[in-house]
Amino acid sequence: CIRDRLWLAALAAAYLVTRTWHLTALPMFFDEAFHVLWGDRWHGPHGLSRALWGGKLLGVAAIGVATRLGPDDPLRAARLAVVLIGLVTLFSSFWLGRRIGGLPGGVITAVLVVACPFLLFHDRMALVDPFVTACAALALVATVGLCDHPSPARGALLGLALAAAGAAKVLGVVAFAPSLAGVVLLAGRDGRAWRALGVAWGLAGLLLWVPVRGFVGGGGEIGEKAAFFAEDRWALAHQNLVQLGAWLWVYLTPTILVLGLLATVLALARRRRLEILLVFAWAFPLVAFVLGVRVWYPRYILFIAVPFLALIGGALGEAWFRARSRAGRAAVLALVAGSLVPGALFLQALLEDPSSVHLPPVDRWQYVEGWPSGYGWAEAHDFLLDEMAGEPLPHRVATEPYHWTLKASFLGQRGVTVKAFDIWISSELVRAADWTGRGGGWLVVSKPVAPDGSVELTHLAGFTKPGRRGSVHVYRLRSSHREPRATPRRAVDEAPEDPPTSEGPV
Repeated sequence: CIRDRLWLAALAAAYLVTRTWHLTALPMFFDEAFHVLWGDRWHGPHGLSRALWGGKLLGVAAIGVATRLGPDDPLRAARLAVVLIGLVTLFSSFWLGRRIGGLPGGVITAVLVVACPFLLFHDRMALVDPFVTACAALALVATVGLCDHPSPARGALLGLALAAAGAAKVLGVVAFAPSLAGVVLLAGRDGRAWRALGVAWGLAGLLLWVPVRGFVGGGGEIGEKAAFFAEDRWALAHQNLVQLGAWLWVYLTPTILVLGLLATVLALARRRRLEILLVFAWAFPLVAFVLGVRVWYPRYILFIAVPFLALIGGALGEAWFRARSRAGRAAVLALVAGSLVPGALFLQALLEDPSSVHLPPVDRWQYVEGWPSGYGWAEAHDFLLDEMAGEPLPHRVATEPYHWTLKASFLGQRGVTVKAFDIWISSELVRAADWTGRGGGWLVVSKPVAPDGSVELTHLAGFTKPGRRGSVHVYRLRSSHREPRATPRRAVDEAPEDPPTSEGPV
């Protein structure tokens, strides 16, 4: 109806403002860099095929399209792709909340999605996890729709949503479990629903066969991260549970976390099947992660936010309907407003100074203070742009292995080539200097380089990361030889080494 559309338009506008304002204020995180670089290469072993082996094909492909069609700034373009897919999350959340608590339930759920720091923070980064969140939320909507009106066509729609979740990131296959639970809870013994679910799983399995096989065949980090058969599994599960509580306390905020747990208890007590499905959709993945993984990060469980917030929104929407007096409805509005305050403060800090945002320690290490953070590298990029102004092309920048943040920042910049050398070895430093050519070039590294006389090295600038746990240094680099040596075997532009993701043990 018109009223629903007006609310959705207003909510979408609020979502877009909160997600796009100062979108590049947080410097490019390391994983964002190789998502951008993989997406930029349609062919070859270090492009989309590498995304396939890493189990991130759909998300990286979408980022690649955005960097080609979007703004010249590759980081802004890639993050805009994530912002747009987040609209699917918003609309799906609205639908789920409305299904439980009517229009007020849908509006409250969508408002919580806009303001929740968990989604707010990650929706503004070029990561594939928001794609999983959007597709898993869409799969929940499709599951309920299938149970309402079972048909092969609705089964096919659910299958496409499940396939998209798994293709965005392999862990998205957990969306299969809520689809099965949904048919059990909402359709029971209806044969048409089970046949439609068979169509969905068959189609999704067919579409995911190549991505999952590529992920498993490429190593997929399964052995490193899984802990189902570890000898210390129960001690690890206790550690995971404590860690999970700390993450949710920060990212969901205490107010939303308490409201969600109360809504969960209420749903189980009332035994309403749709609400029980939402409880399963957020609780089952957490149990699986707590019991089954050794290495994980908060963004892995981003997708549980949608069913969790839908439970809250639905319960508050129903409370709004039941509250006939002004005082009762004022109390509901006060609860909603109170739950928005932490998100508003989080957003204010994120826009003013992202390094000041309160994050769980592991994410502060990744995004702000540790080696994967873009701080220092962003300043070095801007410094180099000023240095290169007025100098003849081409510009050559040498750096250390695996720091592709700088290369991704220069993506599409005409006449600039970034190449990695193991510059901590004297002979490699000489090769880097020879590669820069007669006029010399620049060297950007994460710690000071001690000159040994084999090259001409002039320190130009140093940039310290927040927390002073790391720094980035820029040097002018020239060969000490009169005649430059032959260009080294290959340049980063031609065939970059595979960077290790930041998702290894901290």
